[in-house]
Formats: sequence, C-alpha cells, structure tokens
Amino acid sequence: MLSEKIHNKIYLIGLCLLAASLPVSVVGMSLAQIILFFNYLLEGKFYDKYKYLKNNYEIFFLPLVFLLHVIWLFIIKDQDLNYALNDLRIKLPLFVLPIIIGTSRKIEQKELHYIFFSFITLMFSSGIIIIIRYILKEDLNLGDYRKLSPYISHIRYSILCVIASLISLYFLKNKHLKRYKSIWIFFFLFFLGIIYLLGAKTGLLILLITYTLLIVFYIKRKIIKLIFLFIIFCVFSYSFFIGFKISREFYRGYNLLPNYKAKTLNNREYFFDLKNFSVENGERVWFYICEEELRKEWNKRSRIKYDSLDKKGHLIKYTILRFLTSKNLPKDSFGIAMLSNKEIQAIENSISNQNILYKNKIYNIIYEIIWQIYHYKTTNYADGMSIIQRYLYLKAAIYIIKNNFLFGVGPGNVQKVFDKAYNELNINLSPKYRLRAHNQFITFLITFGIFGFISILYFFFVPFLKNIKLSNWLATLIFFISIISFLNEDTLETQAGITFVLFFYVIFVFGVDKKIYDTKNFKF
Repeated sequence: MLSEKIHNKIYLIGLCLLAASLPVSVVGMSLAQIILFFNYLLEGKFYDKYKYLKNNYEIFFLPLVFLLHVIWLFIIKDQDLNYALNDLRIKLPLFVLPIIIGTSRKIEQKELHYIFFSFITLMFSSGIIIIIRYILKEDLNLGDYRKLSPYISHIRYSILCVIASLISLYFLKNKHLKRYKSIWIFFFLFFLGIIYLLGAKTGLLILLITYTLLIVFYIKRKIIKLIFLFIIFCVFSYSFFIGFKISREFYRGYNLLPNYKAKTLNNREYFFDLKNFSVENGERVWFYICEEELRKEWNKRSRIKYDSLDKKGHLIKYTILRFLTSKNLPKDSFGIAMLSNKEIQAIENSISNQNILYKNKIYNIIYEIIWQIYHYKTTNYADGMSIIQRYLYLKAAIYIIKNNFLFGVGPGNVQKVFDKAYNELNINLSPKYRLRAHNQFITFLITFGIFGFISILYFFFVPFLKNIKLSNWLATLIFFISIISFLNEDTLETQAGITFVLFFYVIFVFGVDKKIYDTKNFKF
C-alpha cells in the first residue's frame, strides 16, 4: 500500500520507539509492537518472507516456545484458563517479534545507532528523574529506594543501566563518533552512578560479573586490564572485609544480660524481653524500653503518632525501637531527644537502621543479608525479606518439581501449585508474599516438566550460538545479562521483562546485517 522507502522508515521508527519504551512505558512497548505488526502486514511480500523463513528456520525457534505454552494447555488438565490466557497474552511477543524482525530487511549500522541512541536517550532522561526523586525523597515520601524508579521495577531498571553502560562503551570506541567521546564517557559514568544509587543487589551483581567478563575475555591492552582487575579486586576485598566486620559485630550483644537495675533519666523502669532475640548493629532491640516515655516524646516530634503506621505501612513504634537500637540509644525520652530531624523523617519513612542513612550501599546490602538470615532463624518470619523469600520460593519450587517432574503443571497452574505448596510445607509467608519461583529456569521446569524445559533451552540458546560469534562482545554480554536475570527473576513472565529480553536478542540474532559484526566496533 505504501512505498518500500516509507515502510522502511516506519519499521525503523517502530524499533526506535520500542527501544525508547523499554525503561519507561509498557504502553509504549505495546504501541511499538502494534506499529511493527501492521507495517509488516501492509508491506506484503509474504512469499519472499516465507522463503527466507524456510531457509532460516531458527527464526521460528522462539515462536515454538510460545506454541509450547499453547500445547501444554491441552496436555495438562484442570488448569486455570484465565491465568493461562493472560500468560499467553504476555508471551505473545515470543511469537510476533522474531518473525517480524527476522523476516524483515536487515538493519544497517547507522540504523542500529539510531535504535541504540533512542534507548540511551530515554535511559538518561529517566535517570535524571530518578536523581531528582532521590534528592526530594523526603518530600515525596520515598522511604524505600525501590520506589526511586517510577516506571519499571528498580531491579529491571538497574539491569537496563548495565546494558546502557555497555552501549555507551560501544559508542565510545566507534571511530565515526570519536568527536562525541566526552559525551559517551559521561553517559557511561552516569549509568554506573544510577546503578549504585538504586542499590539493587541484582543490578550491582550483574554489573560486577559483566565487567569482569568484559575485562578478562575481551580487553586486550594489559595496562587497562590490570587497572580494571585491580578495581574489581578492591571491591571484592572491601566487600569481604565489611562482611567479616559486620558478622563479628552483629552477635556481640547476643548473650549479654542487661542491667535490670538501670532506670531512665526520669527514674522510670525499663522493660526487657529476653525471649525476643531481634538485633540491630549488635544490640538487642527489646532491651531498655520505656514505652511510656517513648510514646510521649515521639508524639511531640512527629505528626505520625506512636501507635500509628509509618509511610510504608508498618507499625512505627517497631521502626522506632529498631532505629534507636541501631544507634545504641535507650528506648526512652532521652533516646528520642538524641535523634536529629533528619532521623525522625527517616523513621517516618520506615527506615529502621542508621546505616541506611550514613553507610555506603555495599555496607548496607551486606548488613541486610546478614540481618535477614539472622532474623529468619530467630523468628521464622520472612515477610518483606527478599533474600529469605527467594530461599522459600526455591524450597516450594523443589517440592513442586519433585511431584511434577516429567510434564510439569501447565501454564495455567503455576501460581495455584505454589499456593498449595506453601500450605503443605507450612511456610510462614503472608498471602501477598506467596509468589512464584523468582527464577525463570525453575518456572519453565515447573510449567513444562523436564521434556518441555530441555526443549525451551534448545530453542533459546541454539539461534544465538549459531548466529553470533562469542567475539562479538556487545551481543554476547547483553545475552549473558539476560541469562543472569533469569536466575533471580521470572523475567519472561511480565510484558516489560519479556520485551527487554526479546528486543536485544532478536535485534542481534536476526535483525542486524551480519557484515557489521566484522567491524572493529564489535571487537576489542
């Protein structure tokens, strides 16, 4: 219906819109795919596309993953049809994107730059918004760093930041863009800074692993390799030292008995709960408590009353107890008086430890891990504790797999069997925290059993390994990032996640003219 030139422009606009939408808009992702779909239909040339598809059968491997979801609806009986249909709706890009991009004309290098730059531009813009939200976090009631990313989850955004930093490096070493060298260096450092600011454990771990691989396998200049390896060694050494220090200090007050004769400055008696072993910074939370003074003094300094909920929905009195303990202050009027206005606001925002205000991200992440493990061991309570929850998800998943090893439970029963497993294993999690595996590989194994799982691995890995040389550092590392994300998230179970993985996968494997991979831009 339109000229070939116009169809080509619409195709490029659709890809740029899809790239730009990844960090900011699920609606934009959907709109971009609708544009690509209708442009594909109106373009015609179906016989040529069929012939190309016939000679390049790997293009149909990812659509086969979608078809497996459909087939398993008939293999496994008594499934939740509404759940399954919604899952198919989310997975529809598995069928559409590989065929559209795989059988369309090949993307040239200049066009690939447009696509990358669209992605970088929106990543930078949304990063600026995150910085503003961080600066104004008290005014915006953003007590939790997870809320800094306004459009997608902070974990997925931090993963996209790692990819954006790699693309910045790609632009930096591109000989045609050398005059913009300072801009790409700025973008590279900017995205690294955003990852640190968000403090997502997954993002930081992926960053560390990705750049370790980049340095070890791709960078040839010894001096650069040694400098980066030294930096990574310092980070690991610092993390190990901090972990050792926190572990040693964490249990220092565990067996200490309180001074039962101690009284507040107002001569009131303290309350001691010897059966509650909660600890903050090595001090027992339920020692030296005078609730009468706490309530009176706190209500003078805060609009949120002592017996009310903080801005995260937790009883604020428990947040107060933990924060005062972290500062090694008694839980009385003196303790409240010693808090600064900044610390009062922090407690209102559900910040329960002074480390979060005054320590660096690495220290806080290590402390959080140690605290969660200790707290679960002593209380058997795991709500809101991401590390422990993932352990419990894995425990439930293994239980499900043992009972459904061959053919799985089907795409419509995943959440149902998890809910059943939590009950049968007596796992102490509130309903809103009873989620799925948080591991894409395990989710596939639960859904399809061992036969379907092996098929999916084959369909996913073979096209990449057959079409992309491992010397192509950018494509290989972005693919590797997707695989790592599978280990910590059900990445392909949400529209944002599946679009992020498919977009880069399909562009690199099926969309780009392979001749440009032979240029120095894709080699170190």
